Amino acid sequence: MREVLALALLVLLLGACADQSTRYRNERLEVRDRDAIRSQQLVVEGVKLMKAGEFDQAEQVLEQALDVDPISGIAHNNLGKVFYHQDRLYEAAWQFRFAAKFLRYQPEPLNNLGLVLEMAGEIDKAVEKYEDALNLQPDNLEMLANLVRARLRRGDQGNEVDGLLVELVLKDTRPEWKQWAKSQLATKAVAVPVHDDGP
Repeated sequence: MREVLALALLVLLLGACADQSTRYRNERLEVRDRDAIRSQQLVVEGVKLMKAGEFDQAEQVLEQALDVDPISGIAHNNLGKVFYHQDRLYEAAWQFRFAAKFLRYQPEPLNNLGLVLEMAGEIDKAVEKYEDALNLQPDNLEMLANLVRARLRRGDQGNEVDGLLVELVLKDTRPEWKQWAKSQLATKAVAVPVHDDGP
């Protein structure tokens, strides 16, 4: 039931985001009296509240940050995280889309949007967002792991996916992801190459 609801919300989101992005293309976004410094202070406060699990308070503070600076991609991204942690996927995706628009060269909002899409069962779209994020930051192992997981969930197989798993085993320092990648490779009987650092 939850997956059906999430999928329905995602369909509504995609339509609404298309309408909203058209509006922003056709109308000039006018922001007067922007206070980026105050917004950043509020974002720091909101992130602390979010990390403490105070999501309702974090939401209020991050919305204040957007009141004083509506085009703060960092505020949009963190508000999206608050919604994501509350399983408010529609609102999270909305915020991550705005964050990606305002933080054009930052991969995190795209990765976060991929997480929302994957949670909603939109695996193909999630893979696309993870790939977009990795194109901006190719060495980010967290984003690589998300991409590999989504591709495996989609049923992708072959040397390319196996190579990505090997890359995780060799480079990722997070024990749980390294073990996960090893277990995935073991089911495929793919050997992880050993690097000999000797003379």
